[in-house]
Amino acid sequence: MIDKEKLINLIGDEEFEKYYLELLASRFTTGSVQMETDSDIASYNNGIMYSNNLLALKYLLHYNEKLRIDIIQKVAKIIDEDDNDKGFRNTTIQVGGSNVERSNPKDIYMKMYSLLDSYYNIWSYNPNPFFKEAYFHLQFLTIHPFSDGNGRTARIITATNLLKQGLIPGIITSENKKEYCDIIESQNAEALAEFFERLSFKEEMLFTNIYRKYYEVENEIKKL
Repeated sequence: MIDKEKLINLIGDEEFEKYYLELLASRFTTGSVQMETDSDIASYNNGIMYSNNLLALKYLLHYNEKLRIDIIQKVAKIIDEDDNDKGFRNTTIQVGGSNVERSNPKDIYMKMYSLLDSYYNIWSYNPNPFFKEAYFHLQFLTIHPFSDGNGRTARIITATNLLKQGLIPGIITSENKKEYCDIIESQNAEALAEFFERLSFKEEMLFTNIYRKYYEVENEIKKL
């Protein structure tokens, strides 16, 4: 397996990012389509979603400061280009099939501010990195700050946060969709942390193969 320092050092390697991020965006998009439509059929809209997801992943991965509210809004706007003004929602919302109460629009800004403060100043002291990602992810979805695209925005933030810590993000697909949704509905952050860690371990096998292939090709080029 690749160690954390090697993975962190690969961020910014243009050729490696082309290998890995494009595959990650493709797998992420397929998972998102399965999550949102129960379908994996390719379409023009899926191609747009892939392009937007790739842009959002690159944008966040190369953003080297602490997350801010305006950065999260920028990510949401990238993945949902049809919404030209990606501010926080100003109407109440009820997610279909869920009994979880989402935040009142007037409370969203302060709750997002509190969420970021907790992420950097409270949860970061837990030695398990999946713990703070799970808490952030769960509370973000509970706040539900945008009128659309909350799930994709949350998953892209989680993916890039894990990569920056030298961890491989897992992909949520139709195979694990029910477990993921059940955990979100139960508001169980510990279960979500375990779920993320399990998916990460599974995805690391694929990533290691990509890493080996990349350097095998690079070494062959150097011999020419």
